[in-house]
Amino acid sequence: MATRKHPGGFGKQVKMHAKRINNLALFVLKLRLLLNIYGMNLRFSRHPLIAAQQTALFIHNMRIRAHAPFRNAYKFDRLYYWDLNIPGYPSSAFYQVLEKEIAVQHGFPTSPLVMAIVAMTKKCGLNCEHCFEWDAINQKEQLQFPDLVDIIEELLSRKVGQIILSGGDPLNRFPVLLRLLETFKDRPVEFWINTTGYIFSPEKAYQLKQAGLRGVVFSLDHYIPQLHDKFRGVNGSFDKVLAGVTFAERAGLISALSLCATKEFVSFPNLQQYISLAGSLAVPFIQILEPKPAGRYANVPVQLNTNEKEILAKFFEETAGLKDVPTISYPDFNKRRFGCIGGKKYLYVDTDGNFNPCPFCSSKPVKEFASTINEAANQCGFPG
Repeated sequence: MATRKHPGGFGKQVKMHAKRINNLALFVLKLRLLLNIYGMNLRFSRHPLIAAQQTALFIHNMRIRAHAPFRNAYKFDRLYYWDLNIPGYPSSAFYQVLEKEIAVQHGFPTSPLVMAIVAMTKKCGLNCEHCFEWDAINQKEQLQFPDLVDIIEELLSRKVGQIILSGGDPLNRFPVLLRLLETFKDRPVEFWINTTGYIFSPEKAYQLKQAGLRGVVFSLDHYIPQLHDKFRGVNGSFDKVLAGVTFAERAGLISALSLCATKEFVSFPNLQQYISLAGSLAVPFIQILEPKPAGRYANVPVQLNTNEKEILAKFFEETAGLKDVPTISYPDFNKRRFGCIGGKKYLYVDTDGNFNPCPFCSSKPVKEFASTINEAANQCGFPG
């Protein structure tokens, strides 16, 4: 993988974008993973035949839920990635998540929670059309550094493998963000951030990498600059995202794009243009989110109709596993097939420190972590 010196003059050699591995390397990766899964099943079952049966079942379920054969993987900083929400393999965070998934399959009592979003700030410099934290944006901060540490410790006690720091925009509390990352740098968890990229810079990217950040999810809601800027409420937002992707790559951070697929956007030509732009940026992952009537969109008819959902689903199915395009994550597609994982495998902690099943289901926030786990399955207010 190509390297170059950091543009900020730090004098460090840094890695470029994630590299898609070839077919031989992918075969070896699958074999290694299969042996790991079998070994862990053997540890739980203590019987070779049962372990083999459980391994076959686990692989079968993994393929169904991924909705595509395991055709793509990216090597990044000695780790392999094939899903935006699975920690890199092999790593302690990955093995922790794998162990939980296998324990659940064997019927052992364990928390199924594997990932969480923590909204660490109310601050944001943009004026986004769809902001789900709209009522809290740029209000007084409620979560101080010790509060955030306590929340993350609570999540790690449940062996969460991935934590995404969000807001607002976490870059607006950059010193706190760095301190959090440094505090948990040696723990078995991967940290990512959600950002608009508006105040991202080469220096910030390098400091975040050094502090322990793994990746950056940039919000990009259109391939046409003017339409993205209109959606985000600030001119120049589009260019900031593209620059941010470059800064992240040069610092050795994984980049992903997140698209809010509005009614106006959903069409095959738009989706094709978007994925083409993402490919030109060498971004390995795209996340497609459907708009929900929450936050600034509350009481607004933004939910996609059946035809629009079918367009997204068909596009997702047709591109799943293709070799020449970024890997797409489409949570609402899986939600309609398998049910909502909010409050089960996934949690959202809002800017007041309340635990919610997801960012859009905050009508009944809960301070107590355990009660959230028990109740969140019944809180989701947005059917697929």
